[in-house]
Amino acid sequence: KARDDAEQYFSTTDPTKNVLVYHLDTGYYKTDDGVRPMFLDLDLSRSFVEGDRKGSAELPPGYDRFESGFLSNAGHGTSTLSILAGNRVDLPAFHEFLGGAPYAHIASCRISQSVVHLWTGSMVAAMKAAIDNHADVIAMAAGSPPSGALLDAVNRAYDNGVAMVFASSDYFQSPICLQFPPHTTVYPARFSRTLSATGVTSEYRSYSRAWHYWYWLLKIKDIMSWMMRGSYGPDSVMDHTMASYTPNVAAQLGIADGTPNLLKVDFAGTSAATPQLAAAAALWLQVYRNDPVLNEPWKHAEGVYEALQLSALKKPSPADPDSRLGFGALDASAALAMKPAQLPLAYRKPSTIGFNWLTVIRWIIGNDPPDVQEAKRAAHERMLRVEAAQLFQSSPRLRKILLNGVDTEPDAATRAAFVSAVTHDPRASAYLREHLGLVAQ
Repeated sequence: KARDDAEQYFSTTDPTKNVLVYHLDTGYYKTDDGVRPMFLDLDLSRSFVEGDRKGSAELPPGYDRFESGFLSNAGHGTSTLSILAGNRVDLPAFHEFLGGAPYAHIASCRISQSVVHLWTGSMVAAMKAAIDNHADVIAMAAGSPPSGALLDAVNRAYDNGVAMVFASSDYFQSPICLQFPPHTTVYPARFSRTLSATGVTSEYRSYSRAWHYWYWLLKIKDIMSWMMRGSYGPDSVMDHTMASYTPNVAAQLGIADGTPNLLKVDFAGTSAATPQLAAAAALWLQVYRNDPVLNEPWKHAEGVYEALQLSALKKPSPADPDSRLGFGALDASAALAMKPAQLPLAYRKPSTIGFNWLTVIRWIIGNDPPDVQEAKRAAHERMLRVEAAQLFQSSPRLRKILLNGVDTEPDAATRAAFVSAVTHDPRASAYLREHLGLVAQ
């Protein structure tokens, strides 16, 4: 219904008059079939994967290479893009657009062959391209470690009015109560100037909640699907989190030989939820982006966040909502009814990587003026906090110590336990261990 209500505000012939959505994933489907978004901009849809360049200075096309290998998610971008903006599908019982925002102007950028990023270079480069090309929305169902460059890109995007919808990530819950990785939200969805997408089922049950292991025994042939759950938390992240629907979402199926017009009805994970929220963001902006209330760039991003969050469904009841859903479940029609004048638009403080309670006690040695020394100290603090956050993100032990996340200053005992754990972590640099030793003194 929201898609139909917003259609009159879109141009059906000139995509440059419509909202520009940057879709960051494994790439679009190379086959130009009937499901590909009608306004996929191939000039803007580039690959930021270094290996795709093959020595060329130019950014190559951003289609999915369907490479195999460790952590490969070949075809993932095909599926998420179809949920975001897929074209009309004609089946015996289905004659509808597959995507939530089919008239949106789309740039689909390839940033990896996997949704698990060990480095952030291609992600940051694609985000910078989105900002420079005046994107309205960035949609990405992928996660990475934190980095200073990624933090800067998120803050710059918000200040330029780009709404960012990022997947909270997924984890696996085994029948014997083991979790891998930990259930907490990953970066960049963890940054406060974004909208973190988690999952909710058709029964309004949090997708993070695991089924009883007896049920898994009945589903043994598809055990990995039933073990996968949507990430959530910690509490400091839930104030910019909301949910959309998963699993069993209809999406395009892309395969290596390029067979056209293939569909599947079992796409799952927060990867299915993220493009739904991004599509709702695109619809809202198309309707209201010229509203005089949105008279500063950041208000465009903030307006999207507030409209979607304040209109979200609170389940099981408004009086007793499921805290794992953040603001609640997506109600795109209700969001579209939220006019900018109704929204409490307030400028969000810049996102941080956290660990603001970890400070460099020792001043940098030198004869620089105090203002230069202060700048150096701030730079060193940021460097140490980034490393601490990267260790925290990949360590179940550290996550267990800081149950409330990295933004809340812990009590003295928790702080001491965290410092001790990091200083004994073999991955920690000597520089970080030295300065955390000073913090503990």
